[in-house]
Amino acid sequence: MSAVAVRDVETQKDLYTNIDDLAPEESELDDFLCSSTTTAHTAITEELCTWLLDRLPH
Repeated sequence: MSAVAVRDVETQKDLYTNIDDLAPEESELDDFLCSSTTTAHTAITEELCTWLLDRLPH
């Protein structure tokens, strides 16, 4: 939740909101990707790096 800047977290239940079900306006970010597997915070993975590099101007 907080990693993708999704609305305010007011209750414990809010931490488990399914971000895939939310409207894009509910995040302060223009675009984001969540890792397909559980990883350590700020872990650098091939999946996430490829996604990021694909968004850089060519």
